[in-house]
Amino acid sequence: MDGHRTHWKTPQTALAALCLLCAAAPGGDTPPPMTAGNRILAAHRGVVTETIPENSLASLEETIRRGYTHIEVDLRCTRDGRAVCLHDDRLRRAAGSPRAAGELTLDELRALAPVEKVPDFETFCARSAGRIALMPDIKECPEGLEAAFAADIERCLAAHGLLDTALFIGRGAVPERFKKAGGSLRAVSPEAAAGTPPAGRFVFGHAKDFDGPSVRAFQALGLKVVVSINTFHYLGAGDWRGAGGADVKRMLECGVDGLQIDSVYEPAFREHAGGAAGTM
Repeated sequence: MDGHRTHWKTPQTALAALCLLCAAAPGGDTPPPMTAGNRILAAHRGVVTETIPENSLASLEETIRRGYTHIEVDLRCTRDGRAVCLHDDRLRRAAGSPRAAGELTLDELRALAPVEKVPDFETFCARSAGRIALMPDIKECPEGLEAAFAADIERCLAAHGLLDTALFIGRGAVPERFKKAGGSLRAVSPEAAAGTPPAGRFVFGHAKDFDGPSVRAFQALGLKVVVSINTFHYLGAGDWRGAGGADVKRMLECGVDGLQIDSVYEPAFREHAGGAAGTM
């Protein structure tokens, strides 16, 4: 699917982006819940602050409290085919260990990282059920475990009534397995969207990929448009907060169906979400 997924070029760019991500809000800030209206509003890796780690159970709870419709959660596969909520392939940031999730069974991973910080997907779905929809970002999988990984993801979602509302993103063979999964939707890049049947799909890309006419053209094809506005898109901008906030405003004015944002861009959404849509 997504031809625009960003990969870290150097450890320095990764560190810079993570610092921006954690700059979303001081740990003590408790902004009121937002109103998304009829839009999709997904929190990228959940709400992340100085005291709330990405993809954690605390992040899930804060994302729900703030009124997001969806939480984007990164999924990786353990050696025994279990899905866990983890962005990086290795546990250095999450648990101070150089081990990779794919080298460990779930029990071995649990000995290194508590469930609160690196939840298994079953626990994450159980906490989400009836409270928020999910945007699973399915990461690379150890060779030979694709079927088990996909089966565990589907089992967890279906068991908690989350499969039909899921928005799948990610690369490789595993996300492809979900193209006929209930009423859920899989992402397609803007470049591929014109030749893609709309059933079970939505267009997903960066703000730079869209303007008002292109958004309306995709929607005329029956495709929802969801735009990713994350801090790492603006690493080269002097005012990364202002640049991303301006894109939030512009995309809302273009009438997009949804946004996936880092919580640092919540103020821009709160300011502009009540305005007229589809005016550009």
